[in-house]
Amino acid sequence: MKKFLSKHRFWLVIASVIGLLAIFSAVVPHYRIATGSMEPTLPVGTIVLTAPVDELKIGDVITFQQEGMADPVTHAFIGYEDDGSLMTMGDANPTPDFHEVPLTMADVKGKVYTQIQVFVPGFWLSTRGLGFILLIAIGITLYVTRDKKADQNKQESQSDTTREETREPTPV
Repeated sequence: MKKFLSKHRFWLVIASVIGLLAIFSAVVPHYRIATGSMEPTLPVGTIVLTAPVDELKIGDVITFQQEGMADPVTHAFIGYEDDGSLMTMGDANPTPDFHEVPLTMADVKGKVYTQIQVFVPGFWLSTRGLGFILLIAIGITLYVTRDKKADQNKQESQSDTTREETREPTPV
């Protein structure tokens, strides 16, 4: 079992990370930005994580979905209408959103508390993206070289033991 674990450690780590991400995505409410209405704040492809909210402040970025909407929308909260309904607007849009039905707190899925941009094509060309790639490359390099050194040390110790066992006794 130890030999199996040492030989397959890399794939076990990868499988564990994928498993944790799957659990995380099932538990934490998250949404993908599908349009450019929130650029440059939230580029297309960004994953936003939300948390339930009871009260909104102007400027909060919220995700909402009204009945009849195919997909949730993530836009900034900009205030209240005269009837008390919520007003929203995308950062890239010149005018506030028009809601056929008044937008209420019941339609709000949550307030965005963080974003993940690794799925944004431009991310990989940014400083953060290139740094991320560099960290991954260093990690893989360290892992591979450490395993090779461990294998070399193991082979050397086995060959030393084999040499000692095959030596013939010297006559006295």
